[in-house]
Amino acid sequence: MIRGHLAALRLSLMMADGASATVVFLLASVARFGDGEWIEIWGRLGIDIRVASLLFGLGWVAALWSRGLYRLRVRWRLRSELLDIARATLMVGALTLSLLFIFKQANVSRLFLLILFTVQPVVTVAGRALLRAWFEHLRRRGRNMHFMLVVGTGHLAQAFADLVESRTALGIRVIGHLAAPGEPPNGVTRPILGTVDAIEGIFHDQVVDEVAICMPPESAGYLEAIVRLAADEGKTVRVPVGPPESALPYAFEEEFGGLVVRSVVNDPQRELGLVAKRILDVAGALVGLVVLSPVLLATAVAIRLRDGSPVLFRQTRVGLQGRRFTIVKFRTMVTDAEAHLADVQHLNERNGIVFKAGHDPRVTRLGRTLR
Repeated sequence: MIRGHLAALRLSLMMADGASATVVFLLASVARFGDGEWIEIWGRLGIDIRVASLLFGLGWVAALWSRGLYRLRVRWRLRSELLDIARATLMVGALTLSLLFIFKQANVSRLFLLILFTVQPVVTVAGRALLRAWFEHLRRRGRNMHFMLVVGTGHLAQAFADLVESRTALGIRVIGHLAAPGEPPNGVTRPILGTVDAIEGIFHDQVVDEVAICMPPESAGYLEAIVRLAADEGKTVRVPVGPPESALPYAFEEEFGGLVVRSVVNDPQRELGLVAKRILDVAGALVGLVVLSPVLLATAVAIRLRDGSPVLFRQTRVGLQGRRFTIVKFRTMVTDAEAHLADVQHLNERNGIVFKAGHDPRVTRLGRTLR
C-alpha cells in the first residue's frame, strides 16, 4: 500500500509537471505574440500549437525523469534538485533548438524561447519547494517517516546518525548500528544490533528503509556486498565520505551538513504498473462491496447469532520493508483461537512459522462453511 501511494504521488507529480509545461508554453505564446494573434502566428509557421505544447509537456517530463527527479527520497536538499532542474532545462532547450534546425523553423521567436525556458524551470522549482514544505510539515508531526540502519560504530557513524536525526524535515529515524569486523564501538549512543554479517536478518526482522555505510576504510570490501543486498531488498544506500568514491560511480552525490553523501536508490520505478494495480484493487473492492453487500450482511448476522461476538477478526500482518498492518475479515474460529495455537501445533501441515491445518478444531462449524 505504501509503495502504491508513492507510485500514485509520483504519477501525480509527472502529470502536474506535464500540465504546467503545456500551460506555460501556451501562456508564453500569448505573452510574446498577443492575445488575439498567437494562434494565427503559429499557424503561419506551419506549427500546430496544440501538438507543440503537448510535445513540450511530454519532453519536459521525460527530461525530469532522466535526471531522476521523480525519485522523491534521493535528494535531501532543494539546492540539489534545483541543479538537476537546470540540467533538465538545458537538455530540453538543446533538443528544441536541434528540432527547430532539423525542421527548418528558423522563424520561431527567440524571445518566446527565452520566456519559455525561463518561466518553466521557475514554475517547477516552486512546485518542488511547496512539495518539500508539505513533506517537512508531515515529518515534523511524526508522519511519513523512514527508518535507517547505520553500518559502522565509529565517529563518522555517530556523527552522521546525529546529523540525520537532527534534520527533522528529512523524517528519518536511526534504529541502530552494525559493527564492521574488528571495529570497536567508539562512543555510539544508539543500540549496536550486531555485526555487519547480521544485516540480512535485520532487514527481515525490523523496518529498514535506508542503510548508511559509515565503515572505516579497511572494511571497504564489504561495500559492494551491502549495496547488492540492499538492491535485492529495495533499500536506499547512503555513503557519507567513507570508502573511495570510485567504489560507487553510479551514485547520486550531494553535499549535506559538511559531508559528501553518495546515494544509491534501489527503485525499480514500476510506478505505472503499481498505480494501475492500485486502481484495479480499489475499484474491484468497491464493486465487490456493492454487489456482495447482501451476502456480507447475511454472513455477519449469521456469525453474530450462531457464534456471538465479535463478528470480525483482526490480525497484524507484515508488509513492505517489514511494516506491520492490520487485516480485517469475518471470524471463522473460536474467540480465543490464538491462545490455543500451541495446543494444535502438532497438526501443522506446513514447514516454518506458517500454520496450516486441514482439520483445525478451533474452526467453528459456520466458519468451516464460510472457508
